[in-house]
Amino acid sequence: MPEPIDVVVVLASFLVYGDTAGDGADMGMGGVDAAVDHGDAYAAAEDDGVRWLPGSLPGVVSVRLDATCPRHEYRVAAGEGATIFGASGFPREIPGVPPERNLNGISFAVANMSGFAACAREEASAGSIDEIVRLLAVRRADA
Repeated sequence: MPEPIDVVVVLASFLVYGDTAGDGADMGMGGVDAAVDHGDAYAAAEDDGVRWLPGSLPGVVSVRLDATCPRHEYRVAAGEGATIFGASGFPREIPGVPPERNLNGISFAVANMSGFAACAREEASAGSIDEIVRLLAVRRADA
């Protein structure tokens, strides 16, 4: 069984190198399976029409950047048989700095969605990815 740090390295390498779906989907499943065995996996699923690994693989909470989504909210969409979450690509505000001058992007959307998922995980009895996705979708529908 891989060590947790190995799982982080595998998932981070996909994000850093920007592997797109179709180029190495089989290569990513071992890292995703290991991440899920150790907890949860959250990753960018799609950005500007490009499907990203590992976020577009099964068993991962898939996130896409939603430029119109307020930072303290998320959106739910169905896509290709999976639930995809949309989240703001902005971090917390920096006093005196306009949001458009701050860093932003898909990685912040994933980080923001991870926070929402962590809250849902507290309620998830089994703590499975499927249960967390279901809870997040229900919470959003009730909002």
